[in-house]
Amino acid sequence: MISTTANWATIVDLPNEILHEIFRSMDDDALFAMLLLSKRLHNIAFEILVPQKRRRIRPQAVAYTFTEICHPPPQLIPSHLIITDMRVLRALRLSISIHQVGSLSVVAGFVTTAPPAGLDSNYTVPMVLTDVSRFMRGLARLCRRIPQVQTVDIDFMSSLSSGLASLPGGTAAAAEILTAISIGHACISLKLGGWQIEARPEANLKIPMPPPLTTLLVLNLSLTELIDPVFRAWAIGTINASRLTELVLNRVKFSVTSPTVDVLRLLDVPSLITFRIISPDVNFDDLLVFMRHHHRIQKLSVITIEPITSPEAFPEELLPNLSDLTAPPHYVSHLVKSPKSLARLHSITIHPGHEWDHHQLTSTVVDRHLQDLEDCLDYMSCREKLATLAICLPTGAHAENWLQHGRGDGSKPRKDVEANLVHITSLDIHDWCGFQAFSPAACKLLVRWLALFPSLQSVRILDGVRHMTSIQRSAFESEIWEHCPQLNSLGIGWHVKERGKSLFVVLSFSVI
Repeated sequence: MISTTANWATIVDLPNEILHEIFRSMDDDALFAMLLLSKRLHNIAFEILVPQKRRRIRPQAVAYTFTEICHPPPQLIPSHLIITDMRVLRALRLSISIHQVGSLSVVAGFVTTAPPAGLDSNYTVPMVLTDVSRFMRGLARLCRRIPQVQTVDIDFMSSLSSGLASLPGGTAAAAEILTAISIGHACISLKLGGWQIEARPEANLKIPMPPPLTTLLVLNLSLTELIDPVFRAWAIGTINASRLTELVLNRVKFSVTSPTVDVLRLLDVPSLITFRIISPDVNFDDLLVFMRHHHRIQKLSVITIEPITSPEAFPEELLPNLSDLTAPPHYVSHLVKSPKSLARLHSITIHPGHEWDHHQLTSTVVDRHLQDLEDCLDYMSCREKLATLAICLPTGAHAENWLQHGRGDGSKPRKDVEANLVHITSLDIHDWCGFQAFSPAACKLLVRWLALFPSLQSVRILDGVRHMTSIQRSAFESEIWEHCPQLNSLGIGWHVKERGKSLFVVLSFSVI
């Protein structure tokens, strides 16, 4: 029972029951100002926001308990925070030490819960954000409190299937976030994933464009639709105003009617070193114009299924500094066909180009990929500086036929163009989809195929072997060692062995 006759000098003296009711009715900004009055008020509000059973969360969500976030000892002041749901967001915004955060990751739409029977303890289930606008406004307020943040990663790819603009206030909240990030002029790396901002109706055009960021070195836009003219202008302005060294455009839409590469004509990034574009409609002519104006590129990745229609050879003077190339085989063939082009090329990754749609692949497409792959290998024979190669092979009958006969029908001997690649010392092999297994027959043919490379020192077969038993893997390894005497290092899946040394496990590796 709360006494109605007691005299309280200040709000700090109010009993907990009354403070609970007051705090529940306050918005976060007012609440934070109130919490600065005393640690007691801070603790009471903390109890309201975060129930006891939710105070400690798993390390993969945030590396600190909520208590450590709100009252961290000096050695535990967080420098990198990961936000997974609304409660985490509110608790972080009430943290007195939050202004010292230098790196922020937002994974909206996922919370870690108790796993269903039989599943791993790190099982995650999607959390439905019933009020995305409120979450994003809260995120904008948080970003205003961390003006010195240098790395920001905001990923909505798992939670927003219908797009931000489909919910009231989503577009305005997105503008608030981008504006807040620009306040401290400190952000050097920004990744936006799953931002689906559609064009607004004429009656709702009062949202001002966020100021372009001018400090970025890295910009990554993934699975993002910036169709709204305001956000399209922000993206182009940010790219051109910053001194970017790395730019990633992963299935980005800037217009409903125009392809993504049309935007390339508007970009001017003289300091660009790494460029990655993933789009089903990359037009090679537009990409060629972009490359002419960005001669400092050292790492180029182009993932597309669009054919090259230009009959002209790739200009020998373009991309003189390129050392790392990732592209589908018909692109690689076009770029390396001339022995004088790309003189510094050291590493090639041949990607199938169908990253977004494995299920609609036809036999014709797969056969064409393998024919182009053989052309690539043939053109590489004259490139002495090329030492590292990664390729993607289909599984099943397609792989068996190509490994045995090449691009022929079996009526003539296989050309074995791999025997001319005397400079290739490292080879990575992925399967087409990343989860299917090579058949026993394909494994035997794969051993014979690896033996064709005269100078291989390192081989990684990263996919297609996951269903092997330890006995099958051991037998496969033994055959490769026997047929490739020059080999020093062999990786089967995550298991890597060096000749004459014991087995160990690779904890990370690059995936095509």
